Amino acid sequence: METMSEPKGRGAVVMRRHELAAFLRSRRERITPEDVGLPGGFRRRTAGLRREEVAQLAGVGVTWYTWLEQGRPIRASASVLEAVARTLRLDTVERQHLFRLAEMPDTAVPDHGGQLLRPEIQAILDGLSPMPAAVVRQPAGGGVPPDAGPGGPEGPAHAGDPGYRSAGGGTVRAGGGGRFSCPAGAC
Repeated sequence: METMSEPKGRGAVVMRRHELAAFLRSRRERITPEDVGLPGGFRRRTAGLRREEVAQLAGVGVTWYTWLEQGRPIRASASVLEAVARTLRLDTVERQHLFRLAEMPDTAVPDHGGQLLRPEIQAILDGLSPMPAAVVRQPAGGGVPPDAGPGGPEGPAHAGDPGYRSAGGGTVRAGGGGRFSCPAGAC
């Protein structure tokens, strides 16, 4: 069994392993047994799937997946990470994050043709140059970005702020920590 390399010091490696463990756990907990065709049962002590169920669905060993989710110093292969990503129903960004946390290059061909943003959104960002700006997806079901403040991004907290303007159902914030929010799937 190969252990993970430690190029940036032990503290950084341990932190990354903990981030990987937390990420896998959070994604496992959001999928119910019914979502994958398993019986739910009456007495489940854990939210979402059990580790054993993820391992079985991904076709990997229970111990191997458990160690991966516990942040143990192991190195999973690309095929194991691909199977876990598929089982946990990770989207493109989440999959890339998984591979990055596991320090493994993601060899999957992007399904967006290399374009991460719709052209009209990219045009807005390009028009804001040289000011910094970022795109933030809103959670499915609406909601407001966590930094929106009282009243949402267009509410009283941002009234009269010349850096904010409405754009395609979202908000562009130019300057300091520029932000554009759009509904999930719309970017």
